[in-house]
Amino acid sequence: MTTVLPWLDKTARAQVVARLKNTASMEIEKRHWGTMAKGSSPGGGLRLYILDIRGLFLVAGVLRYTLRFHASGVLYRGQCRDWQLQPSLLRDANTKREISSRLTWLTSALAGIESLFDPIGTADEREALAQHYGLPTRWLDVVDNVQTAAWFAYHRSPTDPPGRDDSVRYIYALAYPLAGGAATALDLRLKSSEWLRPHIQQAWCVRASDAMTNLGRLSHLHLATFIVPRPLLAEWCSLSALPPHVMLPNAIEDSGLRYWQRAQDSLKAKGLLPVPW
Repeated sequence: MTTVLPWLDKTARAQVVARLKNTASMEIEKRHWGTMAKGSSPGGGLRLYILDIRGLFLVAGVLRYTLRFHASGVLYRGQCRDWQLQPSLLRDANTKREISSRLTWLTSALAGIESLFDPIGTADEREALAQHYGLPTRWLDVVDNVQTAAWFAYHRSPTDPPGRDDSVRYIYALAYPLAGGAATALDLRLKSSEWLRPHIQQAWCVRASDAMTNLGRLSHLHLATFIVPRPLLAEWCSLSALPPHVMLPNAIEDSGLRYWQRAQDSLKAKGLLPVPW
């Protein structure tokens, strides 16, 4: 079984988990804002039913406060399904040989866009930004605002399976070490605001230190899953202020998307897109 928060010693890990459990039982339940759920998510971590947005903010605040004393931070990801966290480059890769082949493809793809897409950025920044705009990479898209994660949990992309409005959705809480090591996190809002999408979405990216370990899965970061009825998410995620055309600005509004479209055309011309798997 994957050890969550492996950068902490056993005592510190127990303190973080105990704080989360105690908050669920002593604070959320007595206010009727939610309750602890049985079982665990596919990737591990505690599960909590959240029935009031105040409960969501309360648990998010406890996590942030608790983790700061362990040189760690917390990020979130909204999901339509409950599944293991794995970056897009490595999904459905079942062997190290497959991963090695995809990493070779990624090296070629990133070299092919270096002069077109964030040429002054670091290699990690370029790869994380490319992930954010649509290239399969070693990074996973996350946000540092739990209400923004609620937006992504509510909304379906064209590739999502059909769902009912009485279904539940999932918000994952991921812990990460501030000093790196087991994982690296990047705040994409450190880029210029000409990259508009990450600023609107409060976007970060996170990746494991070694793509070969555990087939690149991020189970060791998965601290908790918040299970929320989809109709509640509709009320919580500021739909009137943040409709899809705002959260996903077009190429006229977002220079970053124009840069990505040029980079994408270049990769297609080189035969690197569509992806060869």
